[in-house]
Amino acid sequence: MSAKMKTLEEQHQDYQRHIAVLKESLCAKEEHYNMLQADVEELRQRLEEKNRHIEKKTQVAMQATQERNRINNELSELKDHMDIKDRKINVLQRKLELHEANQKLATGAAKAGEESSILKKQVEEQKRQLEEQRRKIEEHRKGLDTRVKQVEEKEKSIAEYEMKLKKRKENLDQREAQLQKGGGQAGGGAEVVQKLEIELEVHRQELEKSQEEIKRSQEEMERLLQLVQMSQEEHNQKDKTISDLQQALKNAQAKLRSQQTANAQREQARKAEEDESNKEEKINNWENGVDELEELLSVVRLKEERIEELEEALRESVRLTADREKGLQQEEVRRKQIMEKVGKLEQRLLSLQTAHALRCSTCRPLLTRMQQLERRLTQLLDERGEHLQELTHMKQEALEAAISEKDAHLALLEVSGLRTARHAEEAEQLRADRKRLMDRLKLETEHSMRLLQEYTPPPPLNTPGDNVSLSASSLSSLQGYSQIDQDQLDNDERTGSDSSL
Repeated sequence: MSAKMKTLEEQHQDYQRHIAVLKESLCAKEEHYNMLQADVEELRQRLEEKNRHIEKKTQVAMQATQERNRINNELSELKDHMDIKDRKINVLQRKLELHEANQKLATGAAKAGEESSILKKQVEEQKRQLEEQRRKIEEHRKGLDTRVKQVEEKEKSIAEYEMKLKKRKENLDQREAQLQKGGGQAGGGAEVVQKLEIELEVHRQELEKSQEEIKRSQEEMERLLQLVQMSQEEHNQKDKTISDLQQALKNAQAKLRSQQTANAQREQARKAEEDESNKEEKINNWENGVDELEELLSVVRLKEERIEELEEALRESVRLTADREKGLQQEEVRRKQIMEKVGKLEQRLLSLQTAHALRCSTCRPLLTRMQQLERRLTQLLDERGEHLQELTHMKQEALEAAISEKDAHLALLEVSGLRTARHAEEAEQLRADRKRLMDRLKLETEHSMRLLQEYTPPPPLNTPGDNVSLSASSLSSLQGYSQIDQDQLDNDERTGSDSSL
């Protein structure tokens, strides 16, 4: 009888110790459940933030449409400028014809040769200006080609992003099936999955709208390229006109040399007054040429100022890159410190699990299942980090493309010349927009580094492999507690699935 009482007392002590261990395990699982709930809430907030980012992308697309309209206006202004050049060429042609008529009655061969050389210089100057305009249009065409390539790259990235969304939806369907098999407690998780599916469908529709907008942008770019090609053809026609004028000038000089000897003395007295009036007109023309030269010098000065501004922007970009590298190094140091802390906590958790496993022979399958769930959680957290990096990369590319567009528009506006107050106001607005985009790019970079550092997935835990067998009576008495652990692990699995979503 005393031996039986002693055995019962020992069993009672074993039960108490096992109950204490189970209570500690239950507390740990409750904390883990709370952490997973917090992760689910955080994912919902980030999904809302992603929706806001998509709205911002839509606004950026609208701004790109406005920029295209500005490019159309600038091309029309460039066409007007070329019409002015055509009128100047026609004026020079009429002057050349008038000069040929006057030279037939001129008296001095030296004066005739000098005036012919002056006209030749004027024609060469006009040709040089046309070459400069053609070079600028070629540079603008190259910029448009670059824009088209950027649009194609954006389409590829959007297609890849859509494929990833499709894969995530398939994973969500699988998770929903698992939750439905889990029982009545999975109802809340299924509702969350349905909400996420609705949100994903909305995102997919927004992506389709963005693709249509990009397609329209590409068509607009092709139309602009056609306009540039038409302008280049007009330039070729003007070059041909200049060559014809030069040939006509050579023919006129040959005729002058043959007629100067016969007409030198015959018309000297009669055309003296006409020569004087012609000289006055030429002086006026020369004064107009000096004014045009001053305008060209002012344009050259504006271009030099623009080059200095572009160099300053390049230095600012280099400085931002250095700041980003420095921030990444600091984040790496922080990540290592956090990983060390996580390692210590995992060792402590491992010791607790080892103590629990030594007292329960039926807990090994549960611990093995917990290990599998933790590995799955780590994998899902890694995937979430990759998605965050991809989203950050897309935002940075969009901002950099917008900055490049601002630079191209500002350069084109300055090349065409700031002739009116409206042009100057547009240039100031472009500079302000560019500065705002640079500040936003810097803020987005810092924000992305903070998001990536908020949570670093811990390494998978290793469960102990040794178990201690209990007596048959102890196993039968602890069956209820094992069932409690099984239910808790099922809840943890469902919670982990929601957190991965």
